[in-house]
Amino acid sequence: MAGGNAHASYDASYVHSGMHGKAVYCVQYGMRQVGLGTASDVVATSGICGPRTDNAVRELQRRAGLQGDGVLRRDTGEITFQAIARDQPANAYDCWKYIPTRGRYLSGYGV
Repeated sequence: MAGGNAHASYDASYVHSGMHGKAVYCVQYGMRQVGLGTASDVVATSGICGPRTDNAVRELQRRAGLQGDGVLRRDTGEITFQAIARDQPANAYDCWKYIPTRGRYLSGYGV
């Protein structure tokens, strides 16, 4: 994940290393939902995008056949958001505007 210290928001197109805030928290939570860590090991939900979050995003990209650059864009975000929506609809509602996805909508996710 390339550096930077921006806080992602509704119109953010990506989440990357160095970012902090609710968007990163939601991505970290999503990484756990897809099986890339637990609260106490690989990806803690700290809201700070560091090396462990970067590695988890790269691994998810690798598994999905996407470019493994560690930047969570819409394709990786879609996978992450769907995992949250499937397992934790209430958390999906809380995170939907922070995770970049191909479509900025809740319909079809059961939320």
